[in-house]
Amino acid sequence: MDVYNLVSFTGIFVLIGFAWLLSADRKNMNWRVIGWGIFLQMLIGLFVFGRLVLAPGQVSEKRMSRYLAPDLLWLVVCGS
Repeated sequence: MDVYNLVSFTGIFVLIGFAWLLSADRKNMNWRVIGWGIFLQMLIGLFVFGRLVLAPGQVSEKRMSRYLAPDLLWLVVCGS
């Protein structure tokens, strides 16, 4: 694990800590939902960036760059 990965990993929890400190009702935070959100974010990140040893992550990345990128660029052109 690189130092930058560690900084990013701790940054997620620092942001959650700030959200908790600035919350008006600290007792009413649903920690189960927050935990699932962090888990899913990390799982999707591992899948998309190909850190897992699974080939589907690399295949989906190629599909996204081939099919999704032109559509997103077209939306940017239409919006400007």
